[in-house]
Amino acid sequence: MAKILKKKGKVSIKAKFRKRVCLFCQDKKDISWMDYANYDDFLSVRGGLLAAKVTSVCSKHQRQLTKAVKQARHLGLLPFTKK
Repeated sequence: MAKILKKKGKVSIKAKFRKRVCLFCQDKKDISWMDYANYDDFLSVRGGLLAAKVTSVCSKHQRQLTKAVKQARHLGLLPFTKK
């Protein structure tokens, strides 16, 4: 529920957001190219990587995820584009 604050004629809305928790930090998993079957959640419809804001992954694990997806694509385990 958002609160509406009024200050001298100005109206501002203060929203409450839930803190996002990284999926890999929560489960304490290591990211490697061998888990390529689980990376479909992090790929867009056209085959590109989704942003960290969308997937709620921390920046450390986003970099590791990027490397793992690139390695899996290079080895032929993941497609570069989806049809």
